Amino acid sequence: MGQRANLALARFLDNRHVRRVTGCAARPHRQGDGVRLWLTALCLLGCGTADPPEVVRAAPGPVPDPAVESAPAMDPPSDHEQEPEIEPTWPGRVEACDLPTPRVGALREGLRYAPGRHLDLALPASEGPHPWVLLIHGGGWSAGERSHLRREMEMLAALGFAAASVDYRLLDAGRPNRWPVQVADVRCAVRYLRRRAGSLGLDPERGAAVGFSAGGYLAEMLGTASDAEGLDHACPDIETSPAVTAVVAYYAPADLRPEASYSRAADAILTRFLGAPRARVPERAALASPVVHVDAADPPHLLLHGTRDTVVPLDQSERMRDALEAAGVHAQLVVVDGAPHGFRLFWRGERTRPATCTTVAFLEAALRSPRGASRSAAASGSRP
Repeated sequence: MGQRANLALARFLDNRHVRRVTGCAARPHRQGDGVRLWLTALCLLGCGTADPPEVVRAAPGPVPDPAVESAPAMDPPSDHEQEPEIEPTWPGRVEACDLPTPRVGALREGLRYAPGRHLDLALPASEGPHPWVLLIHGGGWSAGERSHLRREMEMLAALGFAAASVDYRLLDAGRPNRWPVQVADVRCAVRYLRRRAGSLGLDPERGAAVGFSAGGYLAEMLGTASDAEGLDHACPDIETSPAVTAVVAYYAPADLRPEASYSRAADAILTRFLGAPRARVPERAALASPVVHVDAADPPHLLLHGTRDTVVPLDQSERMRDALEAAGVHAQLVVVDGAPHGFRLFWRGERTRPATCTTVAFLEAALRSPRGASRSAAASGSRP
């Protein structure tokens, strides 16, 4: 590990416990009651369905052998040469870009990453190993499913990224499923992709988390709390690092502490998520807040938020950006004028085109540069 990586790791180890307790300064934000829009957002995202058995659909191009997936043996860790730490040239706000026609080389559905939990994986038509993106759906942690992000999977595959869309345990799945089981599930999914990278055609050291709303929160927790203890539950692999190379979070709640302002409808969702009102469990709310875990070892973040969001206040993404920048982590916030809660990565329309194009440029910089691989490898080495 290079000298700069060692210094970053030292700062990280020195400041972790302090940041868990203190977090960052809260800035109250007054917000109207967005009950109808909150419920509408949940409705649009749909409800979970039963997971189908794994299906492999092949398009022209190399197709992984399904028999490999069912083999009980795990892939041995691969040897990666240490590459020089070259800081990527981060894009600014990108207003326009050309996008390809959706194309998938191979689609693998129903991959079991943990008991009762599955993900789908779309691979590019080109030869791997591929950088990869873990897509995490929203829905207030109580609705949504991995199939809702199929278009995002197909578009990212056409851009040369492997794309996995993951299911995680929901609040309304017949069990309490309160925090932190959703965090534990996405951590387990990252471990699965990294551990099985050889048989899946992935580069284990080049992976990003991209999430929307509640899924954006989970992506941020992967970015800032990958090293935190007590966040694993019912995962068959807790040895592989759950660290990612980069995070993209769309309109995500980053601060769940009592002083953060939300509408009454959103606050009710947070109460169910945490298992009690935030004011009654301030320590739990702090540990559940991505912004509290921020330190200098975190990966770069791209945050996207609309000015007409009545579900998650824009202030949430501003707080996250400020905390990351204060820690010396690259953070960019794209504010989309007039956009409501719920816009997607590849929505058609000029209003959200800057969000789409900036996300694509950010992923290119984060996942195809030597710096991205060396940062992820350093994070992996910091775990026992």
